[in-house]
This record gives sequence, structure tokens and C-alpha cells, in this order.
Amino acid sequence: MYRMHCILYVPKNMTWDEAMAICRSMGGNLAIVFQRDEAYDIMEELQKVGNQHGPVWVGGTKNQFAPWNNDYDNCSQGTAEKDCLQITFEGMACKDDVQCDARLPSVCGIVIM
Repeated sequence: MYRMHCILYVPKNMTWDEAMAICRSMGGNLAIVFQRDEAYDIMEELQKVGNQHGPVWVGGTKNQFAPWNNDYDNCSQGTAEKDCLQITFEGMACKDDVQCDARLPSVCGIVIM
């Protein structure tokens, strides 16, 4: 548990849609990351399981965009055919949009009320 949510690393490589379906089947969604602290919670969880740098799917697409603030580096400018968000940790949190049919592990998040 981190702050007001639980996060779970799912090591299976899946598309973004498959990863979201798995998270929803557990009562959550792909983890949404708005602030640096949330990104580093994910990094800490990845380190616990031996995935030091990612990349992993997180919540948000260009069609259903989860806003990112300036605490992150953008890895690339993105293009119209790359619509789903992943995050990596090579020194600091780095978000990027990639093709939704790429197969990556993911991080689920469940908000605790």
C-alpha cells in the first residue's frame, strides 16, 4: 500500500487493453500517475520484484488522457499511432506513449477510501 492506493506489479507481457482488463478484474485500473511521488512508489515496487527500470504500462491514453505534470521527463514527442502510456525509470521517471499493441508488464492501482 502506498499513500491512498495499493499497487500491484503484473509481470506478464500484455497489450495495454489486456493489462487494463486484468487490473479491472481485480477491482482496479492501470495505475494513474499524476505526481513524482506516485511514480517513485511504482519504481519502489518494481525494484522489490527485480524489474529495476521498466518499462511498464500505466493508465492513460491519448483518447482518455491522464494529465501529467512537469515532474516528469517526456521520453519522446509521441505520434498519432502511439496512444498508450508507459513509464520507465532510468535515473528519473520518464513517461512515453507507445503503440497500444506492444507487450509490456503493467502496474495496477486500487484506490483505498
